[in-house]
Amino acid sequence: MARRHFAEKGFAQTTFIGIGHDAGMTHTALYSYFDSKADLYLATLIDTQAQFLPDFLRTMEECNTLRERFKRIVMTTTTAHARDSSITGFLSALPIEIRRHPELNTALLQQNNAVYQVMATMFDDAKRNGEIATNAGTINLVSAFFGGTVAWRSSSTACSRRR
Repeated sequence: MARRHFAEKGFAQTTFIGIGHDAGMTHTALYSYFDSKADLYLATLIDTQAQFLPDFLRTMEECNTLRERFKRIVMTTTTAHARDSSITGFLSALPIEIRRHPELNTALLQQNNAVYQVMATMFDDAKRNGEIATNAGTINLVSAFFGGTVAWRSSSTACSRRR
């Protein structure tokens, strides 16, 4: 429920009232589970990433090149998008939301973000192996990948619906 709200409305426009209404509970009841909207956002991110982590870890073990890993990860996100488009909508907005709302970035930095670590390892391996030559920092590569790849998945589906 929260993921759909964050994906469709963004962090700033999402409210406990709206989520509570759609979940069939009061917004004050939501506060008994989450102290703040940032806490709810982080819990939503952790839940969303948990859907990908097993596939990402398997990808790192089974695939050796950046190209193979990209292909597998794109297919994983495509499958997730087909199952629930709020997943890719939420993840594609993440880099933007972090820049707009520093409290989210602070909360994320305090987390042990397993999906980020997998992606960081993928890009660091590719740099070390000479598959990519860049001075861009790992965090920028991961943000660009998720922002670009997942957003592409969201928009390509939207485009295909208009045809």
